[in-house]
Amino acid sequence: MLDERWTARRFLDGTPAAVAVPHESRHRPLPPGTLLPAHTDGLMERRGEDIGTGLTALTHARVAAGNALPDVLNTVLDRLAPTDSEDDVTLLAARTR
Repeated sequence: MLDERWTARRFLDGTPAAVAVPHESRHRPLPPGTLLPAHTDGLMERRGEDIGTGLTALTHARVAAGNALPDVLNTVLDRLAPTDSEDDVTLLAARTR
């Protein structure tokens, strides 16, 4: 979940979404206009680099979350997506009403 400045906020236990492990569903009300991003690890992970470096870059990638979704996505991809990645890079976002 992101706040109005595109600041990453954790609300999962950190387990990758693609891993099948026992989990507990949680519900949290979100105010209208909340931006919910989803991304593959290729957006922040670099070969030979600690993943913490990429997570920090993602956390500090500030954009105006009130902008149109295509503009938000393009800004984040321009700032974070590697130009020579060997990994997939996917970024998806939805905004609550």
